Amino acid sequence: MHTLISLFLWFVGLAFASVFLSNTLLPIFYGLPKSLTLIAQKKADRKLLRPYIISPAFWVLFVSFMLGALRIFWHSGFNYLTNNQGLMGGLAFGAIVFLYQTVHTTKGRNTVREEFRNMADQYAIDEEEEYITVLGERIYEKEHPLVFGKAKTDPDALSKLLQSIAADREISIRQAIHEHEMYGQRLGF
Repeated sequence: MHTLISLFLWFVGLAFASVFLSNTLLPIFYGLPKSLTLIAQKKADRKLLRPYIISPAFWVLFVSFMLGALRIFWHSGFNYLTNNQGLMGGLAFGAIVFLYQTVHTTKGRNTVREEFRNMADQYAIDEEEEYITVLGERIYEKEHPLVFGKAKTDPDALSKLLQSIAADREISIRQAIHEHEMYGQRLGF
């Protein structure tokens, strides 16, 4: 029976480590610095910081409160859990798996980037919306030689368009590509 409880607690530790780290470690070490960068560049509102400060604070306070309550009201249960090798092994293994999947795999890194972009897009400053509208008007008025369907067959036209976008807005080509892709997605291309 003790083995089954330890095995169950191993899986609980594995799941808890993944959830806890994704809600505390990622916002603090990835989301917060990227948010501060966007705010400093005046590309996002200060409200972007809220999720990256509130979520980790909530999780740390919640876990601290639960462990403190467990220690005060059920001291023997607290001692059992802290001395259980299955739970501690699951927590350690969960932390290792989480860090490996997030840091060392391409899919994990892309997922983290995409989640940050989705969050940052909610707090983006309206200049980007205005620019995307202007870009759409230029494309439809044929000021730029690129029509979305020809992008794959005419790379020179795409290059010229992105260079002119970057020059008009004084941004990098990479940012121009991202904005162009966002506009294409909004139109359904």
